[in-house]
Amino acid sequence: MENLNAYQPQNQRSSLLSVLCVLSLIGGVFSIISNFFVVSMWDQIPQIVEFNPFASQLGLNELMETTFSGDKYPMYITMSILNIVSVIGVCMILKLKELGLHFYIAAQVGLLIVPMIWMKPFSFPFFDFLITGVFIYLYVKEIKKIKKEYNTENELIDKSSN
Repeated sequence: MENLNAYQPQNQRSSLLSVLCVLSLIGGVFSIISNFFVVSMWDQIPQIVEFNPFASQLGLNELMETTFSGDKYPMYITMSILNIVSVIGVCMILKLKELGLHFYIAAQVGLLIVPMIWMKPFSFPFFDFLITGVFIYLYVKEIKKIKKEYNTENELIDKSSN
């Protein structure tokens, strides 16, 4: 019996793509958990900080006033949704689906933009921008490499079958 998979290219993730996905999943899941706790304990967090004896020395009282004002609540919900989309995109990338790359990029760009909308005064998140840019660049590079290998193998198969 002929092996049906003999002529199908075997796309495999590179180790770099696997590492990128694992790091993205770890960061995304921790962000989802963090945002979930912030949203679910929105009213309690300032009270918890208020009971901290070192809150005034650490400047936490001012931080609570700016971070947990009522107009920032939608920001954390939006960031939770974007983190979920990002994790879904990474899971799709793990399965070598190119659409996952688009989900991931859109979510990560959104995660950079959302705080700019709600946080005033806003300082540019240079480090976040740098890390996001590096990850997106490496993802695109690895996906292109896989697509190139896939197309090369497909072309060889098409030419040999004629």
